[in-house]
Amino acid sequence: MDETRVAAAALASLPGITPARLKMLMGGFDPEEAVERVHGGQHPADPQGRWMGLCGQDRMAALGERCLETAVDIQVFGMDGYPPSLSNDPIAPAVLFIGGRKERLGDVSNASMVCTVGTRAASPYGMKVAYEVGKELATAGIPVVSGLADGIDSAVHRGVLEAFPGEPSPATGISAHTGHIIHAALPVAVVAGGPDVAYPRESGDLFDAVWDAGVIISEVPPGGKAQRWRFVARNRIMAALSDVVIVVESHTSGGSLHTAGYALRRGKPVGAVPGPINSPASSGSNELIRSGKARLVRGVVDIVSLLEAGSSVPGSRNKSKKKRKKIVVVQSGGAAGETCAAGAPDMTVNAVEPASVQDVEVHKGPVFAPAADQKGTKANAFEGIGCIVPESAPATGQDGSSESLVPARSDGLGGDQNLRFIVLGQLGFQPLTLEEVVVLSGRPVGKVSLCLELLADEGLAREQAGSWTRR
Repeated sequence: MDETRVAAAALASLPGITPARLKMLMGGFDPEEAVERVHGGQHPADPQGRWMGLCGQDRMAALGERCLETAVDIQVFGMDGYPPSLSNDPIAPAVLFIGGRKERLGDVSNASMVCTVGTRAASPYGMKVAYEVGKELATAGIPVVSGLADGIDSAVHRGVLEAFPGEPSPATGISAHTGHIIHAALPVAVVAGGPDVAYPRESGDLFDAVWDAGVIISEVPPGGKAQRWRFVARNRIMAALSDVVIVVESHTSGGSLHTAGYALRRGKPVGAVPGPINSPASSGSNELIRSGKARLVRGVVDIVSLLEAGSSVPGSRNKSKKKRKKIVVVQSGGAAGETCAAGAPDMTVNAVEPASVQDVEVHKGPVFAPAADQKGTKANAFEGIGCIVPESAPATGQDGSSESLVPARSDGLGGDQNLRFIVLGQLGFQPLTLEEVVVLSGRPVGKVSLCLELLADEGLAREQAGSWTRR
């Protein structure tokens, strides 16, 4: 297995690592050099030597062997094979672990994709709708991404799998107009634990089926347990991978609304399925519709309409260089469209060509780019993943540990002086909510909130409409 990828995976497996800390360790160094510096206690992003001695050859060898045993691939930001749709995201994961039909990851990344989410405590109505949406989208050849939690997630994936019950991705028909074979799309799951770990355990059969037919993606190495904060963090990946987010059923709070929020902040269209006005399980999705944040979705035709509208949304970040394939919507008993020559008699297809997309402009350079000075800034461990540290931040001592990364001060951060450095490193020119900064930094919300206020007072950050950016 590629040593560079294994080294990156070793960094991602360190105890207490968060997306922010991992980016700090990998920024400005290739993974192998970063591993050596961390292991030797000489990494500028680990001045106290928290991980010193924990990132040696033994750890790399064990992790590489685990990935081989579990058939899990390692994808590193900036290297070949990393999903293009994630590469353009302002808070892209530094390392991903991929299980299942890994060879199809590229196909998925270059296709129009729909993220379908909802509550774990779903009603029978929500479960039925989720199942039908998953099946219809897959039959139309549109990849579907979701989690693998109970409730709506599991119903969506079961619907997708039902679209090809015999074997992975069989032909469901041939378009009489184009002559193209219509294939059912594979399921894509983003999980909070290792890509080889079924969570919850009771979903083992579904997990195995998705593994065999689709792709499972995680920021957590094989064998890793799902931590509560990881569920929030993985929502940003689902939103970034997708062109549209559909909320099938949601309470007034929860992960589904987080995912919708991530999509909205990226300029991606959001749809929601309406539910009974007296059903708590639909209160959140109904509010998305009422507030105008989501379009009302009655079925797959409305979802395809959102896919078309995605690239025309003002300020949309949904502008990656995806190779768009023609979307074929298969409807049962439709009055218009063309008949599938090899399909069931009552199946019709409507060919829809999504609008063209443009490129996303994101402030970041290549992962392994050498540190380079920029006006008003100095490059360091954040270099290469969109993070620039202000000139006022001092360097570490010659021994890599004698000086703090930020000046000591009495500011209410409880001695966690590196928090200012970490939080500032997360801020770029793409807005982040307080919750996103908390998740990415892995620090308590109270400290992060105070830190952002301090950075604002110093003229280094600013808050607008509930989101934070670098000045």
